[in-house]
Amino acid sequence: MATARADEIEGLVLCRVGDHHIAFPAAAVGSIDQWEPGGVPAPQARAAFGLAPIPGKLLLRGGFSLVVDGLEVVADRAKLLPVPSMLLGAVGGSLRGFVQIAQRLVPLLGLAEFSTYVTKPRPA
Repeated sequence: MATARADEIEGLVLCRVGDHHIAFPAAAVGSIDQWEPGGVPAPQARAAFGLAPIPGKLLLRGGFSLVVDGLEVVADRAKLLPVPSMLLGAVGGSLRGFVQIAQRLVPLLGLAEFSTYVTKPRPA
């Protein structure tokens, strides 16, 4: 097995949130379950995009959770681009970089940090 280069990541959970896509390192996701509104309380990725909750997938890891609309696991290596300096600290410090998947640039986020970010109140 070849080792991944510093500018690549292997194993992603590519998530759909409305018309948007976000990704997490697969190693950051401990388990995946179904989620329904009114079920177990969990932070909603849709809140970051101003969208109402709908049934989806619940990502869990070490006391942190997050609901996304849908997901796919990508085992292939993906090009990892660093966070531009002007975006450091963006999205509650959860932005880890960007991955290039199927001719698309997708933000790579930390699950714990993004879960915390979407639970914080937003100014009106």
